[in-house]
Amino acid sequence: EIGRLEIEGANSCKFSNGTKVTLLIDEVGVKVNHLLSKEVISRNYFNGVVRSVSFHGTAYEINTWIRNSCFVFRAPVDQVSMPISPGDHISLAINPKFVRILRQ
Repeated sequence: EIGRLEIEGANSCKFSNGTKVTLLIDEVGVKVNHLLSKEVISRNYFNGVVRSVSFHGTAYEINTWIRNSCFVFRAPVDQVSMPISPGDHISLAINPKFVRILRQ
């Protein structure tokens, strides 16, 4: 579990507490920022620590620890605000319009 993602409107769905789901997030719906001490965090932001970064043509594949879970994702070059290295503290902004929810 990495946190709570709020989805509104037509994308809303109802699950009971404890229901496990898989999220498919289109990489264009993820924005990566360095975690700043005075950053204003709003909903759909997750904070983590970078474990590894690799470049794949037009996107970075970033392996991150968020809470006690490993979260691997791709982010297009233009969605990464500045260079990222292992050990960096980052925040991920996830746009709910790019999320598909599957039950496990």
